[in-house]
Amino acid sequence: MNRSKDKKITLRLSEELYLKVEQQVEEKKIKMSTAIRRLIVMGLDENKLYLDVEPIIFELHEFSCDMARIGGNLNQLSHYFNMDDVVDDNELKLVHKALQVKFSEIARFLKALKRKLIDERDMSS
Repeated sequence: MNRSKDKKITLRLSEELYLKVEQQVEEKKIKMSTAIRRLIVMGLDENKLYLDVEPIIFELHEFSCDMARIGGNLNQLSHYFNMDDVVDDNELKLVHKALQVKFSEIARFLKALKRKLIDERDMSS
């Protein structure tokens, strides 16, 4: 997700603030413009993690979609094996239930993480 940076501003900083920004540039090996954007959005708090969450949100969404497709495929396989009595019904039910539980746990985790990242992004905007 590429954000357009089409607005340009000029600003004046105190010597002290400029040195703090310059220190961030050197320590984190980032561009001055990136450091200034972080200053505007989040401040210079040393304890904050500066992270572009857009790619992470996109990857989580794609992973969630893949997991949903896998779940659908497993249900189709389960249905196929149940039709021909190829597999012991009780064993299949146990495995299927275990897979459902695991997929539900993964889905809940991903949904919560995605929501947290979206909230974090929205607070930073």
